[in-house]
Amino acid sequence: MYYADDDYVFTDFRLRGIAYHRFLELWNFEEKNADNELIRQLISGELTEKQAELLDKNTLKKIVSLPIFGEMKGWKTYREQPFEAFFNADEIGYDGTKTEVLVQGVIDLLAIKDGEAIIIDYKASKRDAETLLKKYGTQLSLYKRAVERSLKLKVKKCMLLNVFTGEMIETR
Repeated sequence: MYYADDDYVFTDFRLRGIAYHRFLELWNFEEKNADNELIRQLISGELTEKQAELLDKNTLKKIVSLPIFGEMKGWKTYREQPFEAFFNADEIGYDGTKTEVLVQGVIDLLAIKDGEAIIIDYKASKRDAETLLKKYGTQLSLYKRAVERSLKLKVKKCMLLNVFTGEMIETR
């Protein structure tokens, strides 16, 4: 099994990304100690030992200490939040047509409070921030517009979290 990220090919790349994604899906944001959270997830059986072995503890420590997760204290969080929204085709990159297109997706982390939302999408990549923004900017823009249209919320922040580097990248 392999996953190619342009010129990067790793046999465990995809599995490592899945392991980080699972950790974040299960993480209680109140727990700021990555080791304690990792142990909790292992004891509960929610994360397998094989998945835990793929996680870099220093990167996990960096992720759990990111300021955005502290900012979300008191926010209602939704993980793996599916959505569907209709867009005109020209809104999603198909110039010259107003045909309505159904866009479906899954937002990794959606946080809501007082009519505002924060969207965070997890990416597993060796790429730099600028490259990730170019590659996934349109995706996040669609997530933002879908949340604003369907939930009638103002998206305060829309971000990428590179799980391999622990870097949070805010879209423009």
